[in-house]
Amino acid sequence: MMKSRMYDSTKLNFMKLLKLFEDSIEDVVAITRAFSIAYVIHSGKFYDNIRSEPYINHTLRVALILANELKVKDKDVIIAAILHDAFEKTYTNPFQEDLLKKTIGEKALNLILSTIKFNIKDMESNEYCKLVLKSSKIVRYLLLANRLDSIRVLKSSVHKDKIQRFKKETQEYFLPIANLTDDNLVFKLSVAMYELK
Repeated sequence: MMKSRMYDSTKLNFMKLLKLFEDSIEDVVAITRAFSIAYVIHSGKFYDNIRSEPYINHTLRVALILANELKVKDKDVIIAAILHDAFEKTYTNPFQEDLLKKTIGEKALNLILSTIKFNIKDMESNEYCKLVLKSSKIVRYLLLANRLDSIRVLKSSVHKDKIQRFKKETQEYFLPIANLTDDNLVFKLSVAMYELK
């Protein structure tokens, strides 16, 4: 019973996402296939060690930020959002990468691979910003939507040190990128940061 309630938000977010693409059966099928893969990959994993938050919900929220809030209606971008953490959370070998390419397509896979090459922990803020700004606008959208969801989730966190780290990183790394990408994202990130206590 609890597991059923736990995944109600997953079902609801998935239905919201599909509704945005209901004009194209091809898009609905492709997004559903990506969701199925992500569901298996993240099965049994929880977001930020919160036992009531299945990890898949994070990837769905990132996809919804892109499709609903930022009006990105490209199925490959949405697929990349749904699967953006697939390589971080599981062991991946070239065979799996090839299999994923056959399943979701080369464009979506390339978007995923483009987002995972940026590691904040290894770079100074100006170096990170320069590198990200050289990438395509859609890769920046993916990175910024991911950060936006992470900040929004932190509102209910009791980990003050994590909140401070995310605020500092967002200020130094992500807001400069958002400033050169989309005013709407600047606003959304600023509001989300303001709401963090």
